[in-house]
Amino acid sequence: MAAKSLKAGRRDKRIAFKAKRAGVDGRGHSTLDETWELLGRAWAAVYFGSGEEQRTAAQDSGVQRASFEVLANSVTRALSVGNRLYYPIRDADPEKWPAWDIRGIAPLGSNEGFRITAETVAR
Repeated sequence: MAAKSLKAGRRDKRIAFKAKRAGVDGRGHSTLDETWELLGRAWAAVYFGSGEEQRTAAQDSGVQRASFEVLANSVTRALSVGNRLYYPIRDADPEKWPAWDIRGIAPLGSNEGFRITAETVAR
């Protein structure tokens, strides 16, 4: 039986995942620059902490935390804590998407999906 949060009606927010890659110059050599390369997109159920948790996090560190529940697929199985999640996706320009650092990934059910814990990236 699928987790309730993985049902299609609950997964109503579009998110994206990116991985850090070394930059490459015109000759194919690695450079010191690093870029974030799009891994894929998914539909997610998004859960923010309670009001008290959000106030405490804002006072302590100025970051917001949330959990994103997604179905298991080739993209989500390959995620690691070094990757980033992007939410919300409201603009066609990926550079304008708010970034979240992935802090934890926990499986849901028997290879059904994942709960990704992330926090906003300070800019």
